[in-house]
Amino acid sequence: MKRLLLDTDACIEIIRGNPKPIDQHPDVFILMSTISRFEILSGLRKSRGGKREKRAKAFLNAVETLPFDETAANQSATVRIYLENAGTPIGAYDLQLAGHALALGCPILTGNVHEFERVPGLEIVTWR
Repeated sequence: MKRLLLDTDACIEIIRGNPKPIDQHPDVFILMSTISRFEILSGLRKSRGGKREKRAKAFLNAVETLPFDETAANQSATVRIYLENAGTPIGAYDLQLAGHALALGCPILTGNVHEFERVPGLEIVTWR
């Protein structure tokens, strides 16, 4: 079964109740990085136990989270050096997610194609 690593924006769309990111890809196994988990949990810091927090926690419990490991760090560093030398850097979290997807050998599911299309060798899947 094909695997997809969710970008944080795809996670947020799903948490908000928009199933499109994954509905268009029913025959895949979705994964999340500890990077996205961190971003989601950080975004909840102002939440006070409302629906949004409950949906986020249910989502986090339902999706397998893979650790950002040494291989992902090495891939991310390689991508960073390449993009900086090309004069086309991307944000730190997107950089780490791209490196993580490359290390896993799977596409990234994102609505943020513009950032990720700069990363050589990264397969991008989108719902938009």
